[in-house]
Order: sequence, then structure tokens, then C-alpha cells
Amino acid sequence: MKHIITILWKHLMTLLYPNFCLLCEETLDYGNDKALCPQCESVHPHLREDICIICGKPLADSFDLICYDCGKRAHFFEEGRSLWVYEGLVKQSIYDYKYKKRKEYGLLFAKELIRYYNDTIRWELDMVLPVPLHKHRLRERGFNQTELMAKYFAKSFDLQVGGRKVLWRAKPTEPQKALSDRGRWDNMQDAFFANKVQVEGKTILLIDDIYTTGSTMDACAKALKIQGAKAVYCLSIAIGRGM
Repeated sequence: MKHIITILWKHLMTLLYPNFCLLCEETLDYGNDKALCPQCESVHPHLREDICIICGKPLADSFDLICYDCGKRAHFFEEGRSLWVYEGLVKQSIYDYKYKKRKEYGLLFAKELIRYYNDTIRWELDMVLPVPLHKHRLRERGFNQTELMAKYFAKSFDLQVGGRKVLWRAKPTEPQKALSDRGRWDNMQDAFFANKVQVEGKTILLIDDIYTTGSTMDACAKALKIQGAKAVYCLSIAIGRGM
């Protein structure tokens, strides 16, 4: 009898508070700690093998250790990892989250970040920081997509989450997607500043939605290191392919 009541309760909660797959939007059981249905999970597994040991990009040659971008320049962050390659349904879901204001995706992305961190990563962290938007972009978009994910993530691990008074974007920058690799790096020069009192001596996790060349994460990490951060790690939803 108790088992039947539990099943009925789960069905009721699924109807009242629908939980859906992040990529295909198929309904999931209430209380599911995953954000993907079994089919999407099998088609889109988390990136764990044959990836750059520095930034986490998938490698074309499994005998390589680092990707082309990381071979060209050193980074200010220690290590970076991402859930998926930035393409297909993953790319579309990020677009919908940012530009169609599907804010419910924030919790779903955070679920996958949390699951990936628990399964794969063992960084000892003091603080979680979202990559900040400039105030003009924030006003235009209405919310910072990375801030929602960072808050959910930090709460799950009982970590401090910093806001715009800890790390902020001091100048408006051009959208990165329209720029060349060199243009992306130039665009991010001196774009971010950090609060020394808040970050000095701390190991910090930066959370962003997309990692392409690493210019944004690097600019944030540089600003944090200048103000005395002990170490900076990066975690993103999706990443471009390595060479």
C-alpha cells in the first residue's frame, strides 16, 4: 500500500511540477536529479575522455594532451572543464536560455554541472563566481544566465557565491561570437576587475555558459589573480571543438 501511495504521489508531483529534459523537453519523473532523458543522455554524454588536460576541449587525436589553443598561449586559470560540445541541441538550449528567457533552464543546467562535478572533478573550492555581464547588457537581457547557475551550484556544495561586488565587468565589450580569435582576446583586455578583500587567498570557480577560445575566462582569472586569488578553475556548459 505504501509503495502504491509513493507511486501516485510521484505522478501527482509530475503533473503539478513538470520536470522535463533539457534538450528534447520530454517529461521526466518528479525528483529526478538529472536534467536529461535516458535517450539524450546516451547521445550527449559528458566530456570526460580524450580532452585537453588544461581547458577540457575534445581532442582530434587521442594521443595529444593539450589542444591547439592551449598550445599557443598560457592561461591564467589552472584548469577548465565543460559538459558538452557546443553544437546541435546543446547549442539551441543555451540560445533559448539566454535569449528566449527560459530561466527554468538555469536549474536544469546547474543539475548537470553538479552531477558532472560530483562524478568527475575534485577541486577544493572556497567560492563560486559567475562570469559577470556589463550593466548595460544586464539591463538589456534582464538577467545574467550564469548567475542563476552559479547560485544553484554553490548552494548544493555549501560554498560562498560572489556577485557583482566581487568580480565585475568594467567596460562594455563586443559580442565575442562576431570576432576572430585575436579579436576575442583584444576585446577582453582590462574588461574585468575584482575586489581584493573578497578574493585574496581563495580558490575560486568561474562558471560560464560557453567556452570558445578561453579569452573571457582568462580575463576574469587574470583580474582575480591580480587581486591575490590563490587559484582559479573554470566550468562551463559547452565548449568549442579543439584542433
